Amino acid sequence: MRNTCYYVFIQAALCSICLSGCSKAHVEVTEVSSFPLESSLSADSVSIPPVALGTLKMFVESDRLVLFTVGKQPMFDFFSLPDLEYLYSYGNLGNARNEFSVFDNNVTHISERRYRIFQQHKKRIVEIILSDRNVEVLNDIEVKIDGMLNGFAFLGDRLCVSFPWQGEDAEYVLWDLQHPAPNPLGKLPKNEELMTGQALNSDYARFPLASPEGHRFVSFYAFVPCFRIYTDEGKMQSDIHVTKGIVDRKLPSDIRARKYYVSKAVGTTSFIYALSNVYESAGRTPVLQIWDWNGSPVAQYSLDRDWSCFTISASGDLIYATTPVSSDKIYIYNLAPAYD
Repeated sequence: MRNTCYYVFIQAALCSICLSGCSKAHVEVTEVSSFPLESSLSADSVSIPPVALGTLKMFVESDRLVLFTVGKQPMFDFFSLPDLEYLYSYGNLGNARNEFSVFDNNVTHISERRYRIFQQHKKRIVEIILSDRNVEVLNDIEVKIDGMLNGFAFLGDRLCVSFPWQGEDAEYVLWDLQHPAPNPLGKLPKNEELMTGQALNSDYARFPLASPEGHRFVSFYAFVPCFRIYTDEGKMQSDIHVTKGIVDRKLPSDIRARKYYVSKAVGTTSFIYALSNVYESAGRTPVLQIWDWNGSPVAQYSLDRDWSCFTISASGDLIYATTPVSSDKIYIYNLAPAYD
């Protein structure tokens, strides 16, 4: 196992590195008020052991569906594909090299059986193999970051992170894990309807989602109905503002009263799947929005229930989902009719 220590002082780098390294090409804002396909989805379900309550992430491998639930022991539950028969569970809480803590909630699927866990509280990146019966640690990298992170994504062997909004600082910082050289990129979107004095950090709570090949990423904003798509070099490709189904453009001061634009998202090589909500006179409806990697709208589906977590089959025609209220079911949605 390789153990490497990197010292990356981001705040100092942001003060000393000129933003001229970022693309200055102007990208026009694109407003989206409709989708080429608007329909609804209803689920079939498969009964499973009661392990899915609080599932944080789901991953599809060639022959397994993996559920990851933070704070539960064991943390990983495995099901066969395509039958969704329960196989086994493992991943203990503890201090051993192949054990986890309740804070290890940043798990990313890298390739078949291979994952990365970003242990932000320890400032470490651990690469693991989830075999048929145990956890094998491949690599352990220490990354000392000056400041808490707002979001992160792996772009191949590079790490893209964001920090809480601090005035005019860059939106993201990108660096190579092997040769750390911080590269600030991007400016926060300026939504004048949300800006009353200095915007709250939570107004721009955001998370990046990388494409599977790591060549680009999408930046979502929790409470602001817009997103951006960047290349892995930090060049902005698309700046999308969504107007469909948004009732209140201003954010209430009480964060508990705010409405999330995107709460979960999954990326495939072709599409971005974003779990969102539409607010109309009849109330809130959970929806799944599908976009391509150019930022063009593809489809929006009204859902028959709230999802806590979801993932997409390798073929792209099935969705596997869990809900906030059911621990013993996996829900299956068929997307195939949308592409006939």
